[in-house]
Formats: sequence, C-alpha cells, structure tokens
Amino acid sequence: MTTRIARLNDRKPVISSETFAAAGIPDDGTNINGPSVIAIPDWVPENRRANAHARYYLYFSHHGGRSIRMAWAELVTGPYRLYNPPLPAGRRGVLSLPDTDGRPLLRFANGVEVFSHIASPNVHLDETNRRFVLYFHGETNTTTPPPHAFTGPQKTLVATSATGLNFNPPEHGGEPGHGPRPALLGNAYFCVFAFRDRLYAFSNGGELWRAPADRALRPADPPTADAWEPGPNPVSDALTELGAPSADPRHLAVRFIAPDRLEVFFTLRGDLEESIDRVEVTIGGGDWTTWRATGYERLLRPREPWEGAGYPPAVSRGGRQTGVRQLRDPAVFTDSDGSTCLFYCGAGEEAIGVAAVPRPCGRAGR
Repeated sequence: MTTRIARLNDRKPVISSETFAAAGIPDDGTNINGPSVIAIPDWVPENRRANAHARYYLYFSHHGGRSIRMAWAELVTGPYRLYNPPLPAGRRGVLSLPDTDGRPLLRFANGVEVFSHIASPNVHLDETNRRFVLYFHGETNTTTPPPHAFTGPQKTLVATSATGLNFNPPEHGGEPGHGPRPALLGNAYFCVFAFRDRLYAFSNGGELWRAPADRALRPADPPTADAWEPGPNPVSDALTELGAPSADPRHLAVRFIAPDRLEVFFTLRGDLEESIDRVEVTIGGGDWTTWRATGYERLLRPREPWEGAGYPPAVSRGGRQTGVRQLRDPAVFTDSDGSTCLFYCGAGEEAIGVAAVPRPCGRAGR
C-alpha cells in the first residue's frame, strides 16, 4: 500500500532564502540544510526561551557554515523566525566555530580540533537531566582508518545546553556545565535513537553505530572513551534486492512504529531524481547484526518549484548542492498528540519544507 504524504504550509517552504533576506542577512541564505525539530519542554520557562510564544525549535545548518542555526515557531508548521540574526557572522545560531588564530576553529584541551564548518544537527531532549543534546558533525584533525572512514575527517560530536539556545563552550559565552564535548563519536550525520536503554545511530551511508553500554544514555559525561562502536548497515545492504535505484543512502531519519520496529527515511545518492524514501527495520532481539530493512517505498518526489521541480533530472552526487531537482535531509518529528511531520530540504539545499505523515506510516514489510 502506498503511503500518502500531504505537504503542509500551503506547499511552501518554512525556511528559505527569503527568511534570511527578511532578517537582513541575505548572504546567509545561500545554503539551507539538515533540519531537526523539537517541541520545547515544559521545564524551560518562557523567560528562557527564544521568545515567550516559542513552542518549537527548528535547528538546521549551512553545509559549509560556521554555525548551527535555529528558528522558533508557535506552531510546528510555522511561521518560523530566526534566532539571534543580528549577531556578527560566525556567532549566529546556537553553536559557532569561534575565531581562533585567525580562522574558524574550536580547539579542545585534549588535542581535538574542529574547523572549517559544522552542520547536520540532530537534537534530542534528555528529560532526566533536563537538557538539550545536540549531535553535529564538523571537519576534524582526526581520521578513522578503513572500513569506517566513509566521511574521512568529518566526524560526529555532541554538545549540551540547558535551554536549547546556547551550545557553545563556557569560555566562548556558553552555559556553565554545558557545551561541546572533546570526543569524536563516529562518522558524520548521526541520527540517534534509543532502544532498550542503549543509544544507536545511523550515520551517512546507513552504517549503524552503538554507544558504549556503561554510559549509553548519558552523552554529556566527561568524554574519555566515548567513541561509539561501528556495526552493520541494515539499510544499504538490502536496498539493491529491494529494487531501490541506489544503495547509497544519505541523511537517515527514524521513528518507532512499534516497540521493535523502526521506520527509516532517507534519500539516495546516485538517484536520477533524489527523493524521500523509506524502509522498515525490525530490531527485536539483542543481536544488531540481524537487523535488516524490508518494504522499500518512495514517498515524496520533487514536484514544487522550490523543491527543484523546474530543474532537469540529473544523477545526484555527494557533497553540497543547490539548483538541482533533489529532495534531501529528511527529519521526522512526532508531537505529543502523536501527529508526525516530515521536514526535508528542496532543490538540494535551498529551503526546508514540511509534510504530514499518516499514522501508521505505510504497511510495507508487514
């Protein structure tokens, strides 16, 4: 059965170059990618929010930018307003690479360095400790040998904040006791989820990673040995036999549709018209090497002008792109009432839109 997805916000983007032009910083709107949405928890009082009317935070990035950006809204479908756009370039958003030795560089005492750019936010709420947890990637001074060097020096790190507004190190204006941790967790583009009291993540390309068991749900602990364990690739390994046009997934997103079943959203490098696709992965049992995708389905193709429908079809490739007939970067948000929205990027990395996903989403693989 084909899953039907309805574009929201009158089929228009919620973040676009016009958002930045209206804020007086048009140059910041040349690349827009990597959405991640959360509902602001009740334990954040109105006077510690981006605005007293803010109920949702939409985190996103510029593929080659120095900051993790954020926009807030009263409704999940918007309108969204940028957070702190008046700040100087390089200090906007909620986490920035500071100017160090004349270049954008975040240097930690243990020798880890993050430079060039930061992107792909994946934000979660730690209700127990009342903090926001931000996974992001950056260019680093450390590489990983094969077979786990898919993203080379681009690695995932983690940062925390008490308010969701400032993930910077305390020495660079951040909140006491919070900020980024000097640990490289794994490859870039982590999409993190918890299963049976342990954290897992899909990285770019579909590879699974597993957090250390003794500190799995405490990502803000002092990181001395926080690297995650690389594992199988249940999505990519199954795509060819499932009839997908490529076996190279990009930017995965997940939601649980049963206690032991994940719905995984992604797009495919090498696709002629990169679109939002999905599979299901049954994860029951303790052996993650047995997890495997089933029920491949194409959900959403670029059909609106802002999604790149006016550009000719062309095989997609890795890296940043705009002006192309591509959808990218799916992000799934399920609200407190159970309704689910799918945020995604259009024309490659030009804008962010939102669509409604029905409950349950599809019946493939059942």
